[in-house]
Amino acid sequence: MDTLHHPTNAFIEKEEIAKLFFPKQDVLLKDEERKRRLGELQRAEDLGNEAHYKVVIVFEDAVKKRKVETTIWDVKADYVTLKGGVKLPVSRIHKIKFE
Repeated sequence: MDTLHHPTNAFIEKEEIAKLFFPKQDVLLKDEERKRRLGELQRAEDLGNEAHYKVVIVFEDAVKKRKVETTIWDVKADYVTLKGGVKLPVSRIHKIKFE
């Protein structure tokens, strides 16, 4: 197994996200997956704004899947804003984990 690309090694600090390159294509292929993602993002935004609740976002840049644990402050059509003003493209998010 390629340990460099193993998901357990993929955590990143939110401040590092700005240094990553994100392709334009969506990582989710089906409409129902995209609707699920939007619902998860909206729920995470509500929890972040009301209770400063942190979630784990599984996303993919041009190199590999990564994870970040953070608070989602705002959700727009094209990107989400994380704590500290960091922006992450919605189209590159695989899922949100509520832990």
